[in-house]
Amino acid sequence: MFTKLSKQLASGKVLARFSLLKASGQVFEMLIPFGLAVVIAPDIFGIYSLGKMVVFLFASLFVFSSLTPFVVFSNQEAQQTGKINNSFSVQVVLVALSAGLFLLITLLGGTYIKTFTELNSSELIFLVLAYFGITIRFFLENVFLALNQKTKNAAVDFFYGLVSVVTIVILYRFHVLSVATLFLTYFIASLVVLAIYIRFIDFSLLRPFHIERAHFKKMFNFAKWNIVGSTAVYLTNWGDNFVLRLFVSVDQIGIYNLGYQTFKGLTGLYFILNSYFLPSISKTIEDVKAVQNYVFTKRPKIFLLVLVFIVGFYLLLPTIFHAIYSASYDGAIIVLKILLIGSVLELYNVFYIPILNASRKYKFTQTTNIVQVLINLGLDFLLIPALGITGAAVATVTAYLARNLIYEIYVYRKFKDFSFISRWFVRRS
Repeated sequence: MFTKLSKQLASGKVLARFSLLKASGQVFEMLIPFGLAVVIAPDIFGIYSLGKMVVFLFASLFVFSSLTPFVVFSNQEAQQTGKINNSFSVQVVLVALSAGLFLLITLLGGTYIKTFTELNSSELIFLVLAYFGITIRFFLENVFLALNQKTKNAAVDFFYGLVSVVTIVILYRFHVLSVATLFLTYFIASLVVLAIYIRFIDFSLLRPFHIERAHFKKMFNFAKWNIVGSTAVYLTNWGDNFVLRLFVSVDQIGIYNLGYQTFKGLTGLYFILNSYFLPSISKTIEDVKAVQNYVFTKRPKIFLLVLVFIVGFYLLLPTIFHAIYSASYDGAIIVLKILLIGSVLELYNVFYIPILNASRKYKFTQTTNIVQVLINLGLDFLLIPALGITGAAVATVTAYLARNLIYEIYVYRKFKDFSFISRWFVRRS
């Protein structure tokens, strides 16, 4: 009993340390839109948001789509061989191919990007640097996660956020803060954390460079489905802006994105849980008791703790905004209040994601993401013409609710041992 208690306490300390570092990094990133809205006008903030939207479109297609397969297959490979060189080799090839494809698309479609975002040619160059900065950052983070070195993964997140904030403050102090230098911040911060943390990578676990055809096929197939799902997730996160661009002014887009990026910052904090639990769930997915402990013991405690914070933030929201921002950003308050409902839905749902990824149920997760984005965009076209940016927020929350219902039904049907429906209603009836 004492040994079991000691292990639980040690595990709790690791999770607390991991979560603190990850959360601090996410908070730093949340501070960026918060701070920018204080010193720049809504129309400039809108242009920056549209440019950022383009960067994350290609990052979702070419970078994020391969990260989960890399982590899952690496941890399972390490379980079998003690190394992750096959998975790492495949990931290097995928990242290199995606970088070349991104440059080609930017070269051929630069005019369209500039027209949509209202960026000029020099700002477009810095947008390209931002993309490569994001690639470096997430590749480095996930190498540590693939090695099951969670604290180092979280530390990269922390220092990336810290360096980003410090860089922006310096740019502001020297009066060179602009859309172009904001994009440059992504690249600078990534190079700094790479220089700090590359020496902590155990390259003996990544060598020799070797690609097995079967291994490549499995990872690529997973990543291929993730491209579809990542695009859907991207459109859920940013698709509102496409529709808003058709019906509202750039300054309204800036106001909406102040509220929305705060919401995304909060939901980004939730995915700390996915990053933390994915390696261990990948290894113990066949152990029913271990996964049940995760779902029915750890999950409720974490959910209630975070829920208290969300409620407090909701109540204090008007006071915070009026203390920081000018009246020109007041529209963001109602947007964020609505979106906070969606953040609770996402908090509930995020605990299922490691189970589904570890079980390689990527076809289901990505199909659900597509359904979610179709609902979101469909409601955007119905609600935005009548309600403006408030309509976009309502559409987003409704789509999250639909996704939650689909996940809950699927888990009940396929994973009854891990379903709240099965535990609380079926087995007690």
